[in-house]
Amino acid sequence: MDMPETASRWTVQQGLKVTYPPVTCIRERGNAVSVKYGAEGGVCAALDQLYLPLQCRSHDVFLMMTDLLFTEKDLVTSLKDYIKAEESKLEQVKQWAEKLDSLTLTATQDPEGFLGHPVNAFKLMKRLNTEWGDLENLVLKDMSQRFISNLTILRQNFPNKDDETGAAKALLRLQDTYKLDTHSISTGNLPGVDQGKLPYKSTMTVEDCFELGKVAYSESDYHHTELWMAQALRQLDEGEETEVDAAAVLDYLSYSVYQQGDLETALDYTRRLLLLDPDHQRANGNLKYFEYQLAKRREAEEGEKAKEDGMREEGRAESLSR
Repeated sequence: MDMPETASRWTVQQGLKVTYPPVTCIRERGNAVSVKYGAEGGVCAALDQLYLPLQCRSHDVFLMMTDLLFTEKDLVTSLKDYIKAEESKLEQVKQWAEKLDSLTLTATQDPEGFLGHPVNAFKLMKRLNTEWGDLENLVLKDMSQRFISNLTILRQNFPNKDDETGAAKALLRLQDTYKLDTHSISTGNLPGVDQGKLPYKSTMTVEDCFELGKVAYSESDYHHTELWMAQALRQLDEGEETEVDAAAVLDYLSYSVYQQGDLETALDYTRRLLLLDPDHQRANGNLKYFEYQLAKRREAEEGEKAKEDGMREEGRAESLSR
């Protein structure tokens, strides 16, 4: 999976360095959606509003989000019309191919006898001069023009990348506010919610979890990066099919836990990453760095323990001498 470009950062220690996955640069544009839909605060505020009690919600927020729902519904209708048009065209081509397949099979078994009939000779000339040209025009006919036109018009009111990022941040805030775990959010089983009264729950894919983790990472929020990358990894381990690369998930995971001071876990994730991609340049460099830092820490701990043991021995010796 390609990573977005960024300037590299690192920590240098005795010639070793730890490098980390690229950061997607994100610009804040808080009122982007309000310009389009007239709801103050944008989509970020909109998602926050959706989780408030009904009497506290802004009417403008629901108008904005409802407008988006119906926009998507119109797009689906347009897409289905396009599919029907393509299927109709393909069916015509298929019928032509089947008819000519049967005809040419018969004709080529006895060309002399077939062409000996003047009507067959005439129709062969007609097909090659006219009908194959008509078929060519049918095949070249663009059935997507109406759908693309609708999509182009409606896209003017689509949320953009900043809006998507704002929605992700709002979801992370809600996670903290209501102390929700990633599994509950990912499966749509929110605690305290009567599922019978909420039939529209959605589940999150590996890609959804991965994107949330990347948003947190871009904000240097390594706690939420770890939570959502770990959820993505769990769903990968459970066999969910996705285009998200497990090595990319482990790359983010190892660095996020390292930033939180957990060298052992960072080392474990890095080793697992290298099992998947032994030539991963950043992981190979980080492996050496993490091993060096752990060895250095253990050496310091052993030295401190030896110092404490020595002080205890000195104290015991002084007590005996008295």
